[in-house]
Amino acid sequence: MPRDFDSDFDSDAAARGEMALRFTENVDCPHCGVTFEGVFHAEGDSVEDIVEPPIGEQDCPACGHHFVSELTGWTFYTEAG
Repeated sequence: MPRDFDSDFDSDAAARGEMALRFTENVDCPHCGVTFEGVFHAEGDSVEDIVEPPIGEQDCPACGHHFVSELTGWTFYTEAG
């Protein structure tokens, strides 16, 4: 089943250095199974600069379990050449 995906990225604010690339996605806690909104940060000036999937450090709001997860569904396409 597809997960909700939202990009809170504002390219103008990023170009001014005011915000980093930030993504949100529903994640499941591997400890208790609760689903919550996870936050993922990526390095780069634009979405096109990101090669590896963004990583997020998550803290489950139900049980407090801390874990690291990757943004799912991230695909990087190189330029045709």
